[in-house]
Amino acid sequence: MEVYVAGAFGSRRPGMNLSTFVIDDIVVIDCGALFSGDVKLDKVKAVFLTHCHADHIKDLPFFIDVFPFEDFRKEPLTVFGNDEVIDVLNRHLFNGKVWPEIDKLKLENDAPAVVLREVKLFCPFKFEDYTVIPTPANHTVKTNGYAIFRNGKGVMISGDTYRCDEMWRFLLAEKEIKAFFVDVSYPSERRELSSIALHYNSDELIKDIERFSAKEKLNIYAYHLKYPFADEIKVELEKSGIFSLYDGQRIKV
Repeated sequence: MEVYVAGAFGSRRPGMNLSTFVIDDIVVIDCGALFSGDVKLDKVKAVFLTHCHADHIKDLPFFIDVFPFEDFRKEPLTVFGNDEVIDVLNRHLFNGKVWPEIDKLKLENDAPAVVLREVKLFCPFKFEDYTVIPTPANHTVKTNGYAIFRNGKGVMISGDTYRCDEMWRFLLAEKEIKAFFVDVSYPSERRELSSIALHYNSDELIKDIERFSAKEKLNIYAYHLKYPFADEIKVELEKSGIFSLYDGQRIKV
């Protein structure tokens, strides 16, 4: 698998794209910067949403807006998310006021343009050649990460999260996972803010990595760094041998 980091950050500023990962051109995890860089929009078949916050769903309405006019599309885009994500999309975004209802969006062949699919923690499902397992997270709204496997290798993306022992136990029990992308939004000195917003800070991530002896078992990358703390977070993490993702990066798994 190849993971393309279309957006690596938790804040939108010049040179900082919001969280978006693209696997093998066809699977997207979160939708904050879908129109940036080298994303091949015509190849995208599915979007996996970790939660309903605006920075993770921002580009979804604009992406599917043109589907009814693209002759090459014969099958709908499948959007996966937990029950709260699906509810928010239907009631607050695709509600006929903010944006057209999902069921009003049709392809040229009159098939649905978008299909919503609910996911549940630890319940694996198949999409194309991938096996996907929704994973636990600890955030201010209902959130899950995703572990995605293909050909005996896997990658896991945390979603927005604070400390979560269940997440680490799952991660380290799955021997096929070779890379872990984890939210680190704040520097160590912002510990109180981190505990309120439920995002990792540098110090607590480093402590959990050490507590679970995770660094010896797989590659760990930080993402969702927030403005104006990004440079400070990078320095703190690099001292412990943990590197931060950047926009446009490609990682082979």
